[in-house]
Amino acid sequence: MITTASYTTWGLIGRWLLAFLGFPIGGAVTYLIIGTFDDPLKGIVGGAVAGVFIGGAQWLALRSDSDMNASWIAVTSAGLAAGVGLSNALLGSNTDVAPIVGRAAITGVILGAVQAYQLQRKGGASITWALFVAIAYTIAWPVTYLVIRDNVSMGYVVFGSSGAFLFQIITLRAVLRLPSKRPTHA
Repeated sequence: MITTASYTTWGLIGRWLLAFLGFPIGGAVTYLIIGTFDDPLKGIVGGAVAGVFIGGAQWLALRSDSDMNASWIAVTSAGLAAGVGLSNALLGSNTDVAPIVGRAAITGVILGAVQAYQLQRKGGASITWALFVAIAYTIAWPVTYLVIRDNVSMGYVVFGSSGAFLFQIITLRAVLRLPSKRPTHA
């Protein structure tokens, strides 16, 4: 027998995993707007644009199950803009593994921190969120590098579908720790 609480949890899991689409869609739209991401200004603009799509997909996944509002989109956009811009300013746009991992780590820490701040204001599990996002973002880029090298050599702002899906799987644990509007009894 499926209870309302378990059905809602499975619905959240499905929506969260489906939200991976925000990454490739945001990356493609960003690429159409700025082309190759090869300097800090393009990183800021590209991060902001991609962040709208990623944050929007995440918000759509989380909004019905938690006390999340649309400001999540703006926070994600700002976090990616700052992370991608700063990481490019510090490490350049080289597409070798070390700079990719370094840029991913910087971006992941910044994105995780700003999203965690948003969650903290909502009473969420913010430290867990920040750690999972930083780790997931840092792992997702090398996975894309191994699976879809074109994303890396073409100068996309965010990782491809393989990295995006892995990001969603890793961060799912943090999503399930968020305070929810789900009933606590069946």
